[in-house]
Amino acid sequence: MEPLTAEELAALRAISTPTVCNAVETFDVRPRNQGFMDSTITCRFPELGPAIGYAVTAKISAAEPPGVEMPHAEVWAEFARIPKPWLVVIEDLEYPNPVGSFWGEVNAGVYKALGAVGTVTNGGVRDLDEVRALGFQFLASAAIVSHAYIHLVDFGTAVKVGGLLVNPGDLVHADKHGAIVIQYGDKVSKADISKISGFYQSDPNALVVAPLPKLGNKIALTAWTHLGTCTRFSESAFKGFRSAYRYKGPEHFPPAALNPGE
Repeated sequence: MEPLTAEELAALRAISTPTVCNAVETFDVRPRNQGFMDSTITCRFPELGPAIGYAVTAKISAAEPPGVEMPHAEVWAEFARIPKPWLVVIEDLEYPNPVGSFWGEVNAGVYKALGAVGTVTNGGVRDLDEVRALGFQFLASAAIVSHAYIHLVDFGTAVKVGGLLVNPGDLVHADKHGAIVIQYGDKVSKADISKISGFYQSDPNALVVAPLPKLGNKIALTAWTHLGTCTRFSESAFKGFRSAYRYKGPEHFPPAALNPGE
């Protein structure tokens, strides 16, 4: 499957994580009590807005010195297989009592330069003022002061954070409300995809376009609890749905707040 375009990522970044969760629920692709992280994960910089990226994953420990250090070059080479932007999802093996922080000003700066937009971890974070200034998002279970004996135990495998199993390459949307995984795919014709893309590009404000595997050959339009489906693009139907529901959600965001990328 192809990664989302820059425009699609910007559109997702323009909306809140609960809004994305509402949309996913309408498709009935999974139980409503699955697919999101629990309340143990807290956004440290809500003012930075949503972060969206493809998961690169690792497991860490800090209670004891490492037996063998994992070379950074090997870790980054594994991560490089994942499309960017990255969201670094780290499982702390000392949870629920993390000892040392993998994340601070230095690692945040390094990973931002490598193409990451933030981290989601059940461990701790530190250097909050400095990292906020970098614009790198932190979602974590705790703020702690020390590195301790922090080291990587594993990387590039499935991790469990906030009760959610996250695999490398999963698309993760996270903000002050928490994080969910967005599953996507492409099962409609290239001609219809091109028409949908054109419809989006003509007036993208408050719209999100992303494929979803389990829809098969269907096209679905959703706005909170409203759902419309079809098997081919219809400009009049799409315009009607947009006119009926855009800007009318329960969050009551003003239109200017829903510009792509803002």
